[in-house]
Amino acid sequence: IPSSYDYDILPRMKGVHPAYTVENLAPDGFEAKVGGMSFREDGKLVLSSWDKDGAVFLVDPNAPASSRIKRIAEGLQEPLGLTTVGQRIFVLQKQELTELIDSDGDDVIDEYQTIVDEWPSTANFHSFAFGLLHREDHFYFLLSICVLPGGASCPDQEPTQGKLLRADLEGNIEIVASGFRTPNGIGVGPDNAIYVTDNQG
Repeated sequence: IPSSYDYDILPRMKGVHPAYTVENLAPDGFEAKVGGMSFREDGKLVLSSWDKDGAVFLVDPNAPASSRIKRIAEGLQEPLGLTTVGQRIFVLQKQELTELIDSDGDDVIDEYQTIVDEWPSTANFHSFAFGLLHREDHFYFLLSICVLPGGASCPDQEPTQGKLLRADLEGNIEIVASGFRTPNGIGVGPDNAIYVTDNQG
């Protein structure tokens, strides 16, 4: 069925403002499907990739391109949120908030420690866990709703779907806000308030 509305496709950006320079940190062939990223205090970038391996990478911007990327963790389920707190790394999976622990200091993760997994998780293709914001000893993250093939919302939703959740390191969790569909962005604004983006409403 053709669309009943006309729309324009604007040209892609061909450059950046002259006040900026762009440097590609990724070596040739590295094309992560970035789900979350955060800089450590040492300036290295930690990023999670939403791929079949569920991997986490460490990017050293000062290293030669051939050794700039290091896979430090894998086997995560849809890691679409990541943050660092000091040198500690936390990643949000579809079904849990996990701390990635490097016990021997070689930057490779030795232990995957569950912080909290007290929300129902389903196999629905659209039931994502998004973002990970650390603020005042709490983690904030978002859960999207269940959607049927074709785009309609599932008639039955889990009680935490479409919600903004807050958890602490002791595993306590609570709902902070609701009414979202696909809330795939979270951040702190200049007024120190938490803002959420929802790409489907």
